[in-house]
Amino acid sequence: MHIILGLIGILAAASFWIYRINAAARGAQELAELAGEAANLPRKMRFRSKTGKKAIDVLEDPREAAAVVLAGYMLETGDVPSDKRDQLAAMLGERFEVSRTTGEEMVAQAFWIHADIANPDSVINKMIDLVGKSAGADALRDLDRMLDAATPAENRDASQKAFLVKVRNRSALHFRE
Repeated sequence: MHIILGLIGILAAASFWIYRINAAARGAQELAELAGEAANLPRKMRFRSKTGKKAIDVLEDPREAAAVVLAGYMLETGDVPSDKRDQLAAMLGERFEVSRTTGEEMVAQAFWIHADIANPDSVINKMIDLVGKSAGADALRDLDRMLDAATPAENRDASQKAFLVKVRNRSALHFRE
């Protein structure tokens, strides 16, 4: 009987330490995400100090506008984990032929813009218009391909499908011009 109690004690101690290690790992991951947000703080403050406007009002680069649309699409399912943000940064870096760091900055800015807005639909429409007017219909087609690549069709939920319909309807306006 004392052997069984000893084994139960060992199992309890092991589970306690495993729990503590997991909690420490989660804390370290949250600190890493916080550091990433802090790294983008100078860019955020530069926007505000230069213009006194929100970042959405001063965006002129269609690549950054595409990043905002992609971030909005990913946010349709809720909070986006850091590994998905990294995948998005890699995709943007590859598509736009920019460095990994620039891709990460574009992603951080895109998610910051979404955190700072009240009406996501108006932002998405504005960004699609910016891409369409600045870069043309080919860029809108490329944006559509990036949206498709962001989440496989079989994994999309209803809100992401509705988001794609909104984007494609707004993009269609530029094909008529």
